[in-house]
Amino acid sequence: MTLNQMGYVISVADGVALVGGLHSVGSGELVKFQSGEFGLVLTLTREFVSVVILGSELEILPSHFVTRLGTLLKIRAYRGLCGQVVNSLGQSVSSSDPIVALESYLNNNQ
Repeated sequence: MTLNQMGYVISVADGVALVGGLHSVGSGELVKFQSGEFGLVLTLTREFVSVVILGSELEILPSHFVTRLGTLLKIRAYRGLCGQVVNSLGQSVSSSDPIVALESYLNNNQ
């Protein structure tokens, strides 16, 4: 697998980007947009893939580059998450302090 495989944004609407050029990407894989935002690949077609944007779509424009990361989305559960408001990647948005992970809980089948 080529982890540095790159594609390009065709269009963006309603939090979903259509991306071309990522021919060997899989559904559920993470990608990173040129703006620094992450996305989750959902629909695969011959011409493009649809990617749910896990953040703001305001900085993602047609023709921007998209990089395949080669990993699936995994959000670990930490005791430090209790009482926190987090974004779609498990990062705290309610506090500027980082979440301290003393132990994590992840499905053993993964």
